[in-house]
Amino acid sequence: MKKTTILVSLVAAIATVNVATAANSTASMSITGKIVPPTCNISFNGGTSSSLTVGKINPALLSEDNFSALPALNASLSISCPTASGVGFKARDVAEGAGKTGITGMDMKEVFSLGKTPSGAAIGGYTVTMESGTIDNSKITNFLSSVSGQSWDVMNAGAALDPTSSTMYSWANSGQVPQMGRQHQINLKIQPFINATKQLSTGDAIELNGQATYDLVYL
Repeated sequence: MKKTTILVSLVAAIATVNVATAANSTASMSITGKIVPPTCNISFNGGTSSSLTVGKINPALLSEDNFSALPALNASLSISCPTASGVGFKARDVAEGAGKTGITGMDMKEVFSLGKTPSGAAIGGYTVTMESGTIDNSKITNFLSSVSGQSWDVMNAGAALDPTSSTMYSWANSGQVPQMGRQHQINLKIQPFINATKQLSTGDAIELNGQATYDLVYL
């Protein structure tokens, strides 16, 4: 135990002498800080949450063997920023049955869920498309999509949104680069579908329950 104590003291003494006698030939300085993007607000139909309804559906008007399309709904997604900013969003389906809609006769991945029946059958689903919009009151000509955020592709007219939040969306008045602005407004078309009634197999009232989030992305 004494050897250990002496050894530690000796090393400490030598280190002290070395530091005291060493000459400094270089000094360094670092500059730190952070650029914070402006805080933008995203809203759906003017609020942080919004509820759309298809009303009461007459089962007699639905197909027994195939999906049935309901009348389309319209909604407005707005992003407001204090200064001109490049922004976009990601959409995520958070309803019961998300990613497993299983609608008879429909072969699409870009379908949001409308929930499930008490027995676990898929009630139906819906697609969301960006129809039109403005940036600071100037008409949007190109809707854009990207997975990485580094490169962007112009979307085909009527292309449905990805419900898994793996794709981000933005827009521009022209070209293929997301455009900055203070006021961004996107008009959405929501197209709901009801599953074949033979899949629903219930005589009780069925409650549609689609749930999705739209997350703001700074570019």
